Amino acid sequence: MIAAGAAVGGALSAGAAQGTAVAVALATATVLAAWGALRGAQRVRGVRAVATVAAAAILVVIARATFGSIATARELASLPPWLASAIGGAAFGLIGAVALVPRHVRWSRDRVAEAARALRGAPGDEVSAVAARAVALWRRVDESATADDATRAAVQDAVLEVLATARQWRAAAAGRAVEDAAALAARLDALDRRGREARDPVARAEYARARAAVAEQLRYAQDIDRSRERVLARMHGYLAVIEQVQLAAVNAASARVAAGIADTGELAAGAEPPLARADAAGDAPANRGGRSAM
Repeated sequence: MIAAGAAVGGALSAGAAQGTAVAVALATATVLAAWGALRGAQRVRGVRAVATVAAAAILVVIARATFGSIATARELASLPPWLASAIGGAAFGLIGAVALVPRHVRWSRDRVAEAARALRGAPGDEVSAVAARAVALWRRVDESATADDATRAAVQDAVLEVLATARQWRAAAAGRAVEDAAALAARLDALDRRGREARDPVARAEYARARAAVAEQLRYAQDIDRSRERVLARMHGYLAVIEQVQLAAVNAASARVAAGIADTGELAAGAEPPLARADAAGDAPANRGGRSAM
């Protein structure tokens, strides 16, 4: 609406010097163009809507000044008023059309890079290694000229699943104790031995309670290891699918290249007539020389 009002005001004020009919025509055309632009911009939301309004406010002012400069230019004084106004209106429309560029621009972000940044500082375990390998595969596919949009989308979705799984596992296992199952099993054996060797019944009872607590920790640690193995199996499954999709794209591209290469038999058959003519041309001087010698 701001663009439409500014455009109409500019057209009318410029038309005061060029004629009321031209001003009304230009104002009507501007209102129709602005109405169409606003209808098309109804689906614009968020940042693009703000950018469109800002660009329109700035560029309409520039277009208005350009229109006035062209319509009242001394160099165009010899032209009919309607032609000078038409030239100014064309300049106005050209500059005003630039204001609609933000409506058609889409800002895209690298979702894989954002997800990978969330895993920075993760311990160098197998989960992080698989996640890093998946990101490297995505970079290779994204930069490849053989991968189409469908392949890129499939690989990106799979890589995002790998990174999401790694992030969830990192958050879930962040509070895990330093000791692993093997260390807890060793502690359990040591407590058993101390309990058997203890002569004091109170000490044996304390060792028994400690052993029960460590045994429970060992059960938790074994469950965590089992869950980790399942997570790794899922991540390796995603990684294998990513590699399969990448190789399928490379295979399809190489097959297209191989199919476009002519068979050597066809090439040889096509080369026989030129070769025969070349041989005949090469033998002609020798034949003429032989006849002259006789």
